[in-house]
Amino acid sequence: MGHAGEKTGRSAVQELLIDPLTNIGLVRPSGVTKAAHDQQLDRLKDRLAYMSSENLEVLREVIEANPAGPQGDRWPAVITILKWAADIQAPPEDEPRLVTSWLRSIEGRKALDGGYIVELRAWLRKHRRPTNAYTLSLVREKADENMRRRMRIEEAIAAGTAREEDRAWLDAYRKAYETCLEIIAAKDEEEAA
Repeated sequence: MGHAGEKTGRSAVQELLIDPLTNIGLVRPSGVTKAAHDQQLDRLKDRLAYMSSENLEVLREVIEANPAGPQGDRWPAVITILKWAADIQAPPEDEPRLVTSWLRSIEGRKALDGGYIVELRAWLRKHRRPTNAYTLSLVREKADENMRRRMRIEEAIAAGTAREEDRAWLDAYRKAYETCLEIIAAKDEEEAA
């Protein structure tokens, strides 16, 4: 069931969920116009873009086994699909619009290249306003501090002396970094589509 290259985002939802279900004959629900149905599928791509390829395939199997309509040939309601999807793979914590737009801007690229993307995201999430020159200097200071902490923890891990709370902090930092990359990658994918 796995793929050589993990597909992600809107294109994965299209290729692994929508296209196969349409190809087996699922049609729009009764009383829903083609335009409205197309909009619903487009919203599904946005809402399910976080799912892994494997979990999209599981969701496809669930939908195949539970079609709607008297003939069992209709797409289930979007809300039903979203509930099934959340049961299979919980959606990530929603990012405030400020965070996603800021990280996807040139400022996010600068932060990624400068090594302070995680700290920038944390600052934006906490303060809910754009940075200025002063606050950006604080973000960079925090990034330097965190870099030193990461190096100390990695050295302790290599020596076998790392404390569990330090390992947990490093894991959380790495997850936050991956989230930043996902936010940026979503913009790259939208531009490529």
